[in-house]
Amino acid sequence: MRVAIIGGGAAGMITAYLLNKQGHDVEVFEKSPVLGGNIITLNKNATPNNSDSDLLLEGGVIEFSNSFVYFKSLLDELDVCYEPVNIGTGVFYKNGAFILSSIMSRKNFRGFSLLKSFTKLHLLYLKSILLGIKLKSISLSKARHLSLKTLLGKDTTSTNWLKLFMMYSYSTDYRLLDDFSSEIALQNIKNYMLAGWFRIPGGVYTYIEKIIALNNGKFHINSEVRKVLREDQNVILEIENGERLLFDKVVLAIPPHQILNLLQEPTSEELFCLQKWKGNKITTIIHQDDSLYKPYPIKRPSEFDFFETKSGWGYNAILNYLCGIDPLPKYFLSYNLESLIDSRKIIHVANHETPLYSQNAVQHRSKLISLNGHKNTYFAGAWLDDGLHEGATISAMRVADLIK
Repeated sequence: MRVAIIGGGAAGMITAYLLNKQGHDVEVFEKSPVLGGNIITLNKNATPNNSDSDLLLEGGVIEFSNSFVYFKSLLDELDVCYEPVNIGTGVFYKNGAFILSSIMSRKNFRGFSLLKSFTKLHLLYLKSILLGIKLKSISLSKARHLSLKTLLGKDTTSTNWLKLFMMYSYSTDYRLLDDFSSEIALQNIKNYMLAGWFRIPGGVYTYIEKIIALNNGKFHINSEVRKVLREDQNVILEIENGERLLFDKVVLAIPPHQILNLLQEPTSEELFCLQKWKGNKITTIIHQDDSLYKPYPIKRPSEFDFFETKSGWGYNAILNYLCGIDPLPKYFLSYNLESLIDSRKIIHVANHETPLYSQNAVQHRSKLISLNGHKNTYFAGAWLDDGLHEGATISAMRVADLIK
């Protein structure tokens, strides 16, 4: 069977691998010049655009939860190595206050200062117990109809901590999180938040390279699909140069807010499920500016830290440990902290686009999943599950099972 996959990100590439393994003739169409989507490994599928560096540094996806069962199985099948990482974190407020995780406290303090830091952390834990009990009792089906603000209630130190975790996981502006989907947030909190983390030595793009090497199909980069026309027995793709290509099936592995621009004559059900989705534009910066920490008594930054600025919140991840490189000099990946970073110390700037996981959009995903196969069309993407790599893998498996 001849299958077209539109989108060369995680979901599209994993779907291509699974369908190719089943013996289908698969072609992937990616409009950008590289495969991988929001997987950006410097000096693999991206070249530094602001300064020279020959290091393998992550500019998008960095690490993964130990609870990613299906994604781990895929890595095992691809013979891609992965290893655990201990991740600490800190929350730094613009008024000079801060709260550190136990790992970060031990890295930076001794004696009374360490005790004081632990006390602040455990007070936060105590405040979070009641919130944790409340969240544990709420089902995902109930959360589907709630925004994150409705789920968490009034702003407190503990709800702030959880919202920052969502900001980091989905690189969503903190100011937009009140309308964030409680279903997505609760799934993340219950399944992944306390499960520990692992990384892929040699860069996240390593597993994409394995998929490319094992695949008998074709990968078209710089190839934008302009129209998807569906007939009773096949699908026609009209690409950028006006050429029309015939396939038996099409898999749409692109963000949901982009789908309706391609589908000619979408059904009323497709319109209902997709028209509420919007895009979330993200800029991440790889840099060497550690001056973010100067207002605070911090000598050793943690794996990812949160900073409050005049315009909101952002995060700063130290890449040395997460990318397995020497501890000095330090390299960072930042989101929403442009105003604090010296432009002379920037190595790479990357622009991403992901779905905006608003409650209003997310609540209709199950209906869209039920449409898989209708008019020879299938939908794949992390947005159809947890919004993360595990969700991308699950959605790809779902499509492969149906096309089988």
